[in-house]
Amino acid sequence: IPIKLYKAFLSENSGLYQFLNESISGGLITDSKINLNLPKEFLSTASSLTEKELEQSFLDQYLDAEINLADLKYSYSPYMPAIDASMAKILIKGKMLTVKLLDADIGGSKTNFADIWLNFLSPKIAIYAKGEITGPASTLIRFIEPEKILQMKNSDIDLLAIKGTAKSTIDITIPLQKELPNLYNVESKISGVSLGILSDRLKLDNYSINGKFDGDKLIISGQGMINNLKSSTKVNININDKNKPYFGKLIEIYLNFIFSQNEPTEFELIEN
Repeated sequence: IPIKLYKAFLSENSGLYQFLNESISGGLITDSKINLNLPKEFLSTASSLTEKELEQSFLDQYLDAEINLADLKYSYSPYMPAIDASMAKILIKGKMLTVKLLDADIGGSKTNFADIWLNFLSPKIAIYAKGEITGPASTLIRFIEPEKILQMKNSDIDLLAIKGTAKSTIDITIPLQKELPNLYNVESKISGVSLGILSDRLKLDNYSINGKFDGDKLIISGQGMINNLKSSTKVNININDKNKPYFGKLIEIYLNFIFSQNEPTEFELIEN
């Protein structure tokens, strides 16, 4: 059964309809169990309740469902990597909906585990996602907004060209209200990194990187070979602060490195 069948049963004004309509573009229901048990006193008053009152009065025992899915296509943000799940499970308990990705691909990386959940009766619905993925380092870069990636590329730092293997943990919150910001906590360990920047004047080879991104700050530490020299790096920058020309600072540091003496080198860029 196509998952889009929900359109026949849900109000277009409901938060659950909005979530499903904007996020899910494909998928088949292979089997399901749904137990809906709404008492008369709830049905008699539900239409007169405010959104907040409805959320508070809708108890867990009113709705219990388990829906198994195949070939789910799920996009939780216009610019973040989409999810292709060959197997997934939707669990609904009261007003809480949880999507468990059992076998999924995110931008070329495999999910070791991933859960997505939301309170579909909340007046301010937000999607919460937590998981662990393993795959190409470029997948991690795709969690950064395209505008910021382009800004880096215009400074001759093309992060999407990075090669290496990343193991990442992801914890993000995405409000459906467009005016509210997304919240991030993405951490990654990347091994075997190779990347050429500044028109390949600076080349990282067999580099190991630990990185963390919280939506504002990008914190990176690493070690390996840069231009065939053993090197270590620390970078802590606020990528949303347009008053700080940190790309210029990075380029200046890297150029100084290029023309430095040929010996093991360590450099830092720390911004508060």
